[in-house]
Amino acid sequence: MKDFKKAIEESENALKINPKFARAYQRLFKCYLSVGDFNNAKVALSKSQEIDPTDANNAKDAKLLESVLT
Repeated sequence: MKDFKKAIEESENALKINPKFARAYQRLFKCYLSVGDFNNAKVALSKSQEIDPTDANNAKDAKLLESVLT
């Protein structure tokens, strides 16, 4: 089993250093999704999309979130 709690903590620490680090928000999205925290997953994805709206990973993650929520 992956240590999602530690990954969330590390991603949050990375964002304290660089709040515009879209990849850290993408990592948070995946971690939150994996632990079933869909609200925080949605927030993390939204922030990643805001920082880098052309990143193809954001589009894939949006589809993934939509499929999980429906």
